[in-house]
Amino acid sequence: MKKILKGIKNSLTNNISVKILALVLATLLWLAVVNVSDPEKTVTLYNIPITITHESAITKANMVYKVKSKTYVNVTVSGKRSVISELKSEDFTATASLAELSALNSVPVVVEINDRTIARRVNIVRQNIQNILLSTEKKDKRTYDLDISYDGVPMEGFIVGGYELSKKSVSVKAPVSVLNKINNVVARCKLSGESDSVVKKCNVILLDDNGNEIKADSVELSASKVQADISIVPSKEIPIKISTQGEVAKGYAITATTISPETVFIFGKNGVDIGSINELTISDAIDVSHATKSITKRIELSSYLPYDVEVANSIEYADVVIEISKMGEKKLTVPTKDIKINNLANGQTAKLQGEKYEVTFVGKETNVSKLKNSDIEFSVDMNKIKKNKVDLEVKTPEGITLKGKVKIKVLADKK
Repeated sequence: MKKILKGIKNSLTNNISVKILALVLATLLWLAVVNVSDPEKTVTLYNIPITITHESAITKANMVYKVKSKTYVNVTVSGKRSVISELKSEDFTATASLAELSALNSVPVVVEINDRTIARRVNIVRQNIQNILLSTEKKDKRTYDLDISYDGVPMEGFIVGGYELSKKSVSVKAPVSVLNKINNVVARCKLSGESDSVVKKCNVILLDDNGNEIKADSVELSASKVQADISIVPSKEIPIKISTQGEVAKGYAITATTISPETVFIFGKNGVDIGSINELTISDAIDVSHATKSITKRIELSSYLPYDVEVANSIEYADVVIEISKMGEKKLTVPTKDIKINNLANGQTAKLQGEKYEVTFVGKETNVSKLKNSDIEFSVDMNKIKKNKVDLEVKTPEGITLKGKVKIKVLADKK
């Protein structure tokens, strides 16, 4: 036994330096084999979404925020190929805590590997986004009177005669920039051919100065829907009629009269019949005596309607413009050859006498002063000839007329 133990001892202690060298070489060879079969690798993973956390850090301060920079991050990682090759963007989480918001509205982005076991075997070398930038804004609360608008119309021959909303006003809590855009808050109600009064649930919407709906994040309404009792009544479209009294100043004339609107829809309240009302007559004539300038007048329509008859669509006034212009005259010489002969009978011949005619036109001084022969069509109608004479007919620009009658001498065969 002692001989055996002594033999083992000798085998272990003899040539010990050679044996150590062999062990080192074996270890290096093993490491080389491992590195060849599973080497280090570096890859980049793209478009990892950045999740905003701890939003209450801003909302508690009655603020809202918007992210101004990219909301995805790319990361470069290194590790053994066997581990790295299996990684996907979904294996990472990127967060930006608003609790870390700096004075420059910057928030650091933290990227982590979801699996802790893998995280110990992988190094995050770099990320393309270190911080995200925010813009912040204070919120405020304002109260607005609630109006109504309609999407669609009642049945033809009917109109909205009135309405009642379950709420008279609503409060809006939103960023100040949004509140500053609000011009009107309305309950928008859908109509589709109704012929009787209805009750509707209507969405509350915000409108800007142009009547466009404002859609924005972080808007809170005290009521997003309201109830509307809508009265649908028979209606009728009638024209507005006005009259004038007096004479304008000498040398002037009324050259145009405009009414806006020209027509209105009316309806009867409490069952009043409107069938016999065919026009809205403004009984008070507009005085144009000695006028040299155009007259503008706003007329309150309700004053000229019977009791319990109203104008629809909240139209209260009509605007009347009576255009009064200084009149001018202009004489033109018309060569006979420029006058067209119309309605000659078959085989009939006719010849206009004379070489030229003097004609006078009247109209607004600013228009008639520019008048030329080329602006006018001159003709005679042979169906109207009497005793070898026929009236000169003209087609002139609007607002210009021929002064008096001009007789043209004609030599013509009998029909």
